[in-house]
Amino acid sequence: MNQGDGPLRLLQVVVWKEWREHGLVITVLAVFGLATLIATALLAQPGNPSAPATDIVRFLGLGRLAAVMLVMTAGMVCGSALFANERENGTFTYLETLPISRAWLWLAKLVAGLVLTLLLLLVNLVTAVLAGVVPFGSPLLALSVYAAMAFAWGVLGSTWTRSTLAAVGVGVLAAVVTAIILLVPMLMVWSVPGQPWLRPRGLYLFVSLMVAVPLGLSWWHFTGPDRRRAAEDRQASLFPWRRVHYPLLACLWLVRRQWRWPVLILAGIALTGGLFLTLPLVTAWLFWLPLALFLGALIAVLSLSDEQIHATHRYWGEQRLPVVALGLTKLIGAAIVLGLLLLILTIPLLVRAQVGNYLEKGRGYTLLATLFRSPLFDELGGHGWRLLLLPAFYGFAAGWLCSLLIRKRVPAMGVAVIVGGMAALLWMPSLLAGGTHAWQLWTPPLIWLLTGLVLLPAWAKERLGYQRGWLTLLGGLGISAVILAGSLFGRIWEIPANPEAEADIAYVSSLPSLDANPAGRDMRTAAEVCARQASALLARYDEPGRALSDSTGRPVRLEERLDNAFRMGWPEEGRDPFLNQWLDALYNEQAVAAIPANPTSATPLQPWFTLAQNAAHDWTGLYEHPQLLGGVNNWTTYDNARRLALAVLARGLQLQRRGQPDRFPEFLHVTLGLIQHLRHGAPLQGFYTALEVERLTLSALERWLEAPHPPAWLPLYHAAQLLERHDNAAAPTHSFDPTPYFLTERYLLREAFNAPSQWLPTYLGLSKHFLDRDPPEVEMILLAWNVPWERERNRRLLGLGLESGLPSDPTFLIGRPGFGLILGHMRNPAEVVEHERYLRTVRRVTILRLALHCYFQQFQEYPPALELLVRQGLLAAVPVDPYAPTPEPIHYRLTRPEVTNAEGRQGELLRNPPLTLHERRLLLQAPATPPIEVFIPAQEPLVWSIGPDQIDQGGRNAPLGLIFNLSRPPDLVFLARPQNPR
Repeated sequence: MNQGDGPLRLLQVVVWKEWREHGLVITVLAVFGLATLIATALLAQPGNPSAPATDIVRFLGLGRLAAVMLVMTAGMVCGSALFANERENGTFTYLETLPISRAWLWLAKLVAGLVLTLLLLLVNLVTAVLAGVVPFGSPLLALSVYAAMAFAWGVLGSTWTRSTLAAVGVGVLAAVVTAIILLVPMLMVWSVPGQPWLRPRGLYLFVSLMVAVPLGLSWWHFTGPDRRRAAEDRQASLFPWRRVHYPLLACLWLVRRQWRWPVLILAGIALTGGLFLTLPLVTAWLFWLPLALFLGALIAVLSLSDEQIHATHRYWGEQRLPVVALGLTKLIGAAIVLGLLLLILTIPLLVRAQVGNYLEKGRGYTLLATLFRSPLFDELGGHGWRLLLLPAFYGFAAGWLCSLLIRKRVPAMGVAVIVGGMAALLWMPSLLAGGTHAWQLWTPPLIWLLTGLVLLPAWAKERLGYQRGWLTLLGGLGISAVILAGSLFGRIWEIPANPEAEADIAYVSSLPSLDANPAGRDMRTAAEVCARQASALLARYDEPGRALSDSTGRPVRLEERLDNAFRMGWPEEGRDPFLNQWLDALYNEQAVAAIPANPTSATPLQPWFTLAQNAAHDWTGLYEHPQLLGGVNNWTTYDNARRLALAVLARGLQLQRRGQPDRFPEFLHVTLGLIQHLRHGAPLQGFYTALEVERLTLSALERWLEAPHPPAWLPLYHAAQLLERHDNAAAPTHSFDPTPYFLTERYLLREAFNAPSQWLPTYLGLSKHFLDRDPPEVEMILLAWNVPWERERNRRLLGLGLESGLPSDPTFLIGRPGFGLILGHMRNPAEVVEHERYLRTVRRVTILRLALHCYFQQFQEYPPALELLVRQGLLAAVPVDPYAPTPEPIHYRLTRPEVTNAEGRQGELLRNPPLTLHERRLLLQAPATPPIEVFIPAQEPLVWSIGPDQIDQGGRNAPLGLIFNLSRPPDLVFLARPQNPR
């Protein structure tokens, strides 16, 4: 090359030179790879995906494994020969004499090696695909990545060594060590919990670093002589736009020299602490906090201990080195050491998480929960990092300040631990209550660090005791104390005060006392005994040999057959004898008396059905008193209520099938009393259980009207009167107010906040290690939520009405344990109102159906207007339409002979509006559409509500229950005549 030739000419020459020197080797490798891949494709067995991953040969197959080895060999050989071969042949000196910088020479050699690697890689990949060893697609990309990593580490080995063989060995060894160093922190952040592999984001970063790190180190090492020559000419610069001054280099040298040996000793201490955290009986996260505090204070004190003990800070005072720059350098160096020690402290926990079976310990949705084996960090979320790093940061800041003020290490260390620990301890309750802000946590220790930097010049000149020194110290400490106290009490004032915050307590106090609630207590006892005895009898009458089968041959269990009876009617004795035998046994006093009593509950003196019947006479009882719930809804108790209703209503349908339809009202009376008990003073869970029981009751009423043995006039009249009385009690006003149910929910949430030990262990999935104490997570949360400022904050949080939905900015709840419990209590008031309104409509339609049947049995025709039902004494008043904006009667008419169907009958054709495009997309079997019109014979009674749109369409829609409805039509239309008479 000549002096005027540029980098492009250099690139051409180097590529030609590399091909001339290594072309034969490349050709041999290409031929060898071609033969190997073809031979393995013809002779070797393909990969077996079902083989264990540890058996690499069987899992990948010999052909694919050969492809991996060939591409990695190609990359490693081409990279290793770039610079080491020049030293072996003695031509490296000639390269150094070329009139061009080493950076351009390195780049030219790199491009030449890439060209050769790409040629060899292309031959191997094309052969592998054509031979069927590797499929086309992502496996080719993976092989290219392997070749790139091998080439990069080969280049690094070639830069460091003098022979190609040594370059291969050094490159492989350096790659393994670097991979381990990179994987340890990456597995802490991007690993799959309990699994030894990275998530996609971490994998991409790992691959990028495994290529960039060796290339960067190779460039740095190869271009070092140029930088040293430039430094000798005082024209060197670490960065092109900035010159590194000697004092800063001296500061860096001093910090490195002082930390050289202490880091090794401290690393051993940190590793020992990490091993201690892995002991079986040690709560890792709880002991982490003091260990992190100790390490933070220790590192900060040691950062200035040499200057304090040997009085070398006077050298600083003479301005031999820049004081602030040196102090800042030592501060940053100490922070780096602290971060390294915390990482070492975590390594044993990471190893345990990877090799242990954490799935048996808890949930482990997040990294910290996996490392510390505590589901508490799943609740804290990102605030868990703040909890773990806070003691270390406060200890570090306190240690930095104490190392300036106290000359001896041990007293400085002790004061730093006390001061930093007390300040961090003030924030622990808030971190366990959620809603902390980063500026609140980190501002006080940052002020301590800044105060220490400001005091450095006075400390170096031994003038801390003068006025300027102690005023600076008092000012910094005072500002941090004000911010700390203001932030803690500001947590109270950031929650707006609600004057109705404790309305729930007043509401629960207005309910009947526990002693004045015998009816509700008896109903609850009857439901518990009924459910227990029903489950015990299921073991006798629901054996595999006694289970019926459906059309597909699937066995249908007894409980499923019981639910079917409410949809299709009670089966005959011969069709399902075991269901009838089970219900007979449940109502047999001798049979239920033979069942052993539950030792955890009182056994009633009367049979459960007698107890329930007597309790149903008093509709003021509370099925579940809020004061007995203990802050947590009892799903089992409410499920018992549903099972009681099923048994009672099933008994009424069974007796009707046996020819006793007139007894159904007595069973209807029991379920209506149960509904009233469930609704009275109940949380939303009780309210929804009452709705479910009422749906079962109304469904049983329909089966009662449709059964082969129709009821007489008097039972119909009694049923209508009972249901009308129930409607008046359940809906005393036209507009439904769900406030009482939400107040009870708030009361339960308040009780849960006041006593987290009753629900938090189960909620977190923790088990008590000792019978007389809670798990550490629960004890810490219990203490945290009872400090004065957090207790007042909890009271204000409850006053916001969280039971009716989250506020627009719920950041003050983020990181709070039990946040899922709050979400579980929340309901939309509009949703509750809609459920109640629709059930009111169905209930009042059922009342009208009962009264209309009574009228029909008297006059053999249906009345033209509902007022006739009132005149005949069948109803006290015409039911009101729940969807009407103002109270107005529900709508009623007789169908008119408008059209004639194919059978020659006259009547009306009721149509639903056509489906919208969105509704059509919701259909499971497109393009099939449900029927949108139904023929109703003339003189059939129709009852309808104006529906959610509150527009009267004249009841021209198809009746509900006759066709498939994706969404409710404009009017809710019902037929009064039984739809499926038997």
